[in-house]
Amino acid sequence: MKLAIALLHLCFLAAASNAQNRPLVIVVVIDGFRPDSISNQVTPNLFRLKQEGVWGDNGHSVFPTVTRVNASSISTGTVPAVHGIVSNTMYVEGVDSKPFDTSNYKNLLKLAEISNGRTLAVKTMAEALQEADVPFVAISSGSSGGGFLTNPMAPSGIGVLINGGFEDGHRAAFPDKVDREIQRRFGIVKSGEGSPSLLWAERVLREYVLPELHPRVIIDWLTEPDDTQHRFGVGSPEALAVLKTMDQQVGLLVAKLREMNLENTSDIIVTADHGFGGEPDSVDLNGAIQATGKATDIIAANNGASTLLYAKGHNPETIRGLVSQLQKTDGVDLIFTTSQQPRIAALPAKQRPELMPTRGTAPLSRPKIKKASVFNPATDCTSTSPGRPPPPSVKKTSGIFCSSTISNSRSFL
Repeated sequence: MKLAIALLHLCFLAAASNAQNRPLVIVVVIDGFRPDSISNQVTPNLFRLKQEGVWGDNGHSVFPTVTRVNASSISTGTVPAVHGIVSNTMYVEGVDSKPFDTSNYKNLLKLAEISNGRTLAVKTMAEALQEADVPFVAISSGSSGGGFLTNPMAPSGIGVLINGGFEDGHRAAFPDKVDREIQRRFGIVKSGEGSPSLLWAERVLREYVLPELHPRVIIDWLTEPDDTQHRFGVGSPEALAVLKTMDQQVGLLVAKLREMNLENTSDIIVTADHGFGGEPDSVDLNGAIQATGKATDIIAANNGASTLLYAKGHNPETIRGLVSQLQKTDGVDLIFTTSQQPRIAALPAKQRPELMPTRGTAPLSRPKIKKASVFNPATDCTSTSPGRPPPPSVKKTSGIFCSSTISNSRSFL
């Protein structure tokens, strides 16, 4: 079994390039999974894949590092400025009068209605594979919105999409034929239910998708450990238990491939939409907005560690006043704006840096391929209570603290 973590779309193109000898490519996306959570004690199946395969040392999520943004990047190979999903909570005039949650696929359908029938602004992987006559399936135990973004053109007949959250739990898949067969044989477990959703989706994958649909490319989105780690913290007994459950499902998937004699002709790419970092500071965002004197012209879409702020009409004076107030607000780390006036990205005023232009691209490090050292969250990570920073006993690993829930606090423009 080969494991590759990086260059996802190169693998998809390779799968499509040779119609006579196509490998099976499975992208396993583990929601909220930190790479240093892999250990022989807690995740032995992932540990074995890591030891026997290839490890990408410098891979990282796109910013903001939240689920639906990265789901869209995985399904298109593009950054948020290109595919158009810029955070978990967004404001788009015409979809709703207030910010909407992208975890509900119905909101994404409304976005498509006002965007020429497309939720994502660019061609998706599923569309490219269909053009190359490569069967594609996306299956997700996460939210209906997150699952939808792995193949948003499925309702239009592009590939297959499976998730238990469609139509309030009354639809399991697109197209209709697949939906009927799944419901007849497996019923539906609504998405977002944690481990029950995970176990249902992975069973459908093993017992129906692989042996009967015969896809050549699969996105397999595992909803845990994200939900449990948000509630109980990284390294908690609950998080360690759900890591084991998730890893067992990976082991069962590998066993199924072996049973079907697909082990030596399959590529498994293991990745994550994001990890878990430190606790942000609390920020009086409302106070900064009120201090502008134009609060009615500003819409805030909070996303936990980042916040999107919309100035009605993109008014430069409103933006300038809001930036000025945010620079005076404790806990605000970075401010970004695409406005031409002002064109700035600034740290808080107390640090008084030079104002920098935001247009352009920051250089990224080249991925390094190596065998990584082993990290055991059972012994190297101390759980913390939600809303509190890690205690001094928590070990710092690869520049990231083992920590608990990220609270809704730090603000960005």
